[in-house]
Amino acid sequence: MDIVKKCEGLPLAIVAIGGLLSTKEKVPLEWKKLHDSLSSELECNPHLTSVTKILSLSYHDLPCYLKSCYLYFGIFPEDYSITGERLLWLWVAEGFIKEKKGKPLEDVAEEYLKELIHRNLVQVSFGELDYELFRKYRIHDLLHEIILSKAGELNFCQVLEAGDTTFPVKSRCLSIHNARENIFETSECSRVRSVFLFNINEMPNSFIVKLFKKFKLLKVLDFEDAPIDYLPQEVGNLFHLKYLSLRRTKVKILPKSMGRLHNLQTLNVVETVVRELPIEICRLYKLRQILAHSHDFEIKSSFYSLRGVKVHEGVGCLNELQVLSIIEANHHGVGLFEELRKLSQLKMLGISNMTAERGSALCISIQNMVHLKFLFVGSISEDEIIDLQSISSPPPFLEHLSLRGRLEKLPSWIPKLQNLVTLILFFSSLEEHPLSCVQALPNLLNLSLNHAMMGSNCILRMVVFKDSRGSPSER
Repeated sequence: MDIVKKCEGLPLAIVAIGGLLSTKEKVPLEWKKLHDSLSSELECNPHLTSVTKILSLSYHDLPCYLKSCYLYFGIFPEDYSITGERLLWLWVAEGFIKEKKGKPLEDVAEEYLKELIHRNLVQVSFGELDYELFRKYRIHDLLHEIILSKAGELNFCQVLEAGDTTFPVKSRCLSIHNARENIFETSECSRVRSVFLFNINEMPNSFIVKLFKKFKLLKVLDFEDAPIDYLPQEVGNLFHLKYLSLRRTKVKILPKSMGRLHNLQTLNVVETVVRELPIEICRLYKLRQILAHSHDFEIKSSFYSLRGVKVHEGVGCLNELQVLSIIEANHHGVGLFEELRKLSQLKMLGISNMTAERGSALCISIQNMVHLKFLFVGSISEDEIIDLQSISSPPPFLEHLSLRGRLEKLPSWIPKLQNLVTLILFFSSLEEHPLSCVQALPNLLNLSLNHAMMGSNCILRMVVFKDSRGSPSER
């Protein structure tokens, strides 16, 4: 069954490996040997080389602009699923995406991804929300083996695992899996442009220091889930850095030297204990994504568990910013909202700690965000009102709306959102059920109500599936 799972329904693989198993003695040990050595068997076993040749055609048949995107999956461990947002932003940072007139690079990257999916080279696993950023993507295990082989030939990427003692000097991407401490100690300066860490339990400070001092050409640094608790001042030396992820690390403070990262496009400090972004961030005019929210599990109340970060005035200078989520509003005057009005390119905005008197200022800012697709607004407390009534022209392409806090009534502009896919209401305490207002929305697929009606403690989760025509009458 484990061998069949590796085939994942690929008929060619099932037939070829089945034929090979027919020549083996039918005892568990023999079959386990084949399972554990399947990657090497694909290269040298005559029963399977035809599979490798045929599957390799999938790479050679790709247009040039897709080949690097496809090989990029070799960086991630086998069976690894990556979110759409992370994948697309990485492709952009690596320079794989060609500009198209009138289209943001992220939209072009999404077109590339869809083309790989249509070719059956990338598999989609849907998340809780039917939204590209929350979907995950992976590749077939056998394709993963072929990608690794091709990537090695081209010096595209090098995977280091436990037991490896040599450090690559030619590969542009370095992916470290389950490595022990000695692999970090033997590392030397190389041509590496991207570094990824997976399943690392310990990482010596000496490696971190060496990384920032010697790897001056880095474009991508993905520390997601890595066991690090600080970011050294030397990070400012990485002038070429475009992508920095500290997601789910123990980093608490971002150094002021980050103000020298003038090429940075993506900064991810989600689920860290970072509570404030340094004012120097406002100098990074190429920033496209700032992700910075966390859950405070020490607080018992579910209302307060979601936290944002503090940002300084000046964020309005980041004209290319498309994602800003989640920032805190309570320590600012109206200055923050005047800054937000300048961010007309935003596609995703998350703001927490809102108070009723600042609702009008936020509404004016939101009206200027004509490209907005995702909006989260949270109040400072469960009883604080979120006043969003004064939006006269809501963002026309808004697809996902999440409101966390008390509403006097459902905003009158919500029924106008013809593209709305997801509506989430937390602690709204509405007197009337919202279904009467949203039932006619043509594209609504997900409705989540948590303590949304007055006197109700229930949680309602609804997922609507369209038929092939997408007709509201058939839903």
